[in-house]
Amino acid sequence: MRRQLLILGFAALAVLAWLGAACRSPVPAEPRYGWVAGNSADGYGTILHTTDYGETWVRQGNASTIPGAALNSVSAADDENVWAVGDNWADVGQSYGTILRTTDGGQTWTRQGGAASVPDVELSGVSAVSSRVAWAVGWEGVILKTTDRGQTWTRQAEGMFPLGQGMTVSAWDEDVAWVASQDSSTAGPALILHTTDGGATWTREGQDSLPAHTGLIDVHAASATVAWVVGMNYSCFRTTDAGQHWYRALPQAGLNHINGVCALDEQAVWLAADNAWAYFTPDAGDSWVKQRTPGGGAYCPNLGVTALNADTAWMTQTSVGPGLILGTFDRGATWTVRLRTDSAGLGNIGLRGITFAGAVR
Repeated sequence: MRRQLLILGFAALAVLAWLGAACRSPVPAEPRYGWVAGNSADGYGTILHTTDYGETWVRQGNASTIPGAALNSVSAADDENVWAVGDNWADVGQSYGTILRTTDGGQTWTRQGGAASVPDVELSGVSAVSSRVAWAVGWEGVILKTTDRGQTWTRQAEGMFPLGQGMTVSAWDEDVAWVASQDSSTAGPALILHTTDGGATWTREGQDSLPAHTGLIDVHAASATVAWVVGMNYSCFRTTDAGQHWYRALPQAGLNHINGVCALDEQAVWLAADNAWAYFTPDAGDSWVKQRTPGGGAYCPNLGVTALNADTAWMTQTSVGPGLILGTFDRGATWTVRLRTDSAGLGNIGLRGITFAGAVR
């Protein structure tokens, strides 16, 4: 009897220990929570939020917490921790790039950094690794990293590429990150930067693989060694050896641009393109499905893209008219408009970055 009681006691302790560990474990991100960044409306930058997989969207923040800067990029580490970046904007008489952070899912937004740590340039990309670690990049070759939830931002690769324009960033983890841009110093060749040591050193990749005058717009890491870059004139390239070689993945040519890329894994990839086009490949670019999204016309580029899986993806679109948020749940067979900025009382503003907690980017 005493032995049975001991066994039951140990079992109870094991259950309690398991429950305690479960309670301490981080809650997985819910992909129904998403954010979109866009231009200023009513005096402050636009951040839109959804809690139902993009079915409905609500604006977050106000003019007292978000400056009047256009916001270019947004990245969710999880359901609660999100960063957004945008244009340089003056605060207390000093102008510097805009970095916004929320730790409560967007109920409150706080501007981070200051003129002493954030340069007076437009920030065009952000990639959150966790609630502690994120990279932000911008014009004039600016690369910033935080490892303490944004309390401090440290500049990396300073002076290496001062003419880098409109840079975007994709971090695979705390050590591996990619930056893509256009280097205006030689009439716009591709600029791809790569770090494998958390940004202590950066290496320029792709000079021998990419054609001249290939301005890049977006980059996304599919693994520690596989990454995709897209840009002007239907540029779409892929590396499988950590940037040593790059291969054209989209054979189509033309004057239009691929503006966004989201790699679900090393095979399945979504692209957002000019003229309201979307592309999907299930096999690393061996075959592509070209899809027309709502909007249409030469002045309706799809810009941002994020995806949960091969069937579920979202995009943003901007134009001379209203900005759109688009969604598909059937691998692009049908795309539906989830929000029009004019119908939402925001006027004809552009929408750019998009992120979902638990999605790929």
